[in-house]
Amino acid sequence: MWVVRLFFYQKQEVYCKEYKIARFNVPGSDPQSSKYPQSIIKGNPLMPSFCRFYLESKFAYHLSENRLLDMLSQMGMKVAQSTLNGWMQQIMTYLRERLGPVMLERIRQCVYTQNDESRIVVRSRESKEDKFKYNVEYIHAALSMEAKLCVMEYKEGSRSHSVQEDAIFKDSCIRVFTADRAVLYETIEKDLEEMGLVRTACWFHARHRFVDAYISDHRVRVIILMMNYLFQIERESKIRKHTAKQRRRFRLKYSASIVGKLMKLLKKIKLDSSYGAMVQRAVNYVLDDEKAFKVFLQDGRVEMHNNAVERMFRHLAMGRRNWMHTGSHLGAENIAFMFSLFESCKLNDINFGDYIEDILTRLMEGEQDFISLIPVSYTHLRAHETVLDL
Repeated sequence: MWVVRLFFYQKQEVYCKEYKIARFNVPGSDPQSSKYPQSIIKGNPLMPSFCRFYLESKFAYHLSENRLLDMLSQMGMKVAQSTLNGWMQQIMTYLRERLGPVMLERIRQCVYTQNDESRIVVRSRESKEDKFKYNVEYIHAALSMEAKLCVMEYKEGSRSHSVQEDAIFKDSCIRVFTADRAVLYETIEKDLEEMGLVRTACWFHARHRFVDAYISDHRVRVIILMMNYLFQIERESKIRKHTAKQRRRFRLKYSASIVGKLMKLLKKIKLDSSYGAMVQRAVNYVLDDEKAFKVFLQDGRVEMHNNAVERMFRHLAMGRRNWMHTGSHLGAENIAFMFSLFESCKLNDINFGDYIEDILTRLMEGEQDFISLIPVSYTHLRAHETVLDL
């Protein structure tokens, strides 16, 4: 049995964590002389503490698998990359199949979400006879601040509207969502119009276009300032901790007049031929979707932008830079789910490493109440620690 003991000193307290990694046969010894330890998955020797080390290193600190193998080799553990990857894919699939549907259903019970999608490079092939190809695929995300959960979906890398439409929106309680102007979201809104689904536009995306246009024409500065005022009003509302109803009244009092003047100015600019192509593209981005840009004024639950869900992809982008690609569609599906867990832990102020080790231990010991294990319902118990008072 490979055992690692780590001692921690914090706030005049010393405690020890013992990590039982896995059982291995020692050459020349009797393999029956030691008892095979309890495992998460039958035939998979990895223990919760090792899974915590791997998953925390990969998803919280963005280390590549090769780097993890180097670290393990320096600690005396020699294992082939394909073997380690196979074991960890089993663990991630095990978690995804049990917690993924519960998290998704909790999101579907909410009224409002923020939605977005991001790229990931996936190595795949159609058959064993074909060569591997590296393709840019897509992970979809839905965030609910009401549920304090984020779910990410990967379906063979498709960017189609059907991925979010079928998994997230159809037959759900969601009635309003904020997204950029990607075609898939406009299609979702049209397809589900009968259920009363409304898409709201992102003011940050609009502002970004005018910031780009400012380089070629400084006259758009006034538009950027007006949008800045809108964001300042939102910030003040959050500082005052307004309810949805109070927020709506606050917006109607202060933001509505600014939005009205802004739309009039944009319509005037559209008719002015002295403005260049970059400015006109930014103007059309807003005017072509004017109704969606005004929805936030009438609903205090709705955000002006979907920045929160876009931040959910920040760690994915950092990981993408370090480990470059994932080796299969299954791997991409598991990565999407693990980032769902990671981002949901952040939303609920939960330490991701402690959480992973604890829920895997509970599952290994027979826990069947999966609802209690998702981040928003999770109650942490500092188990398997010996505390020493100084």
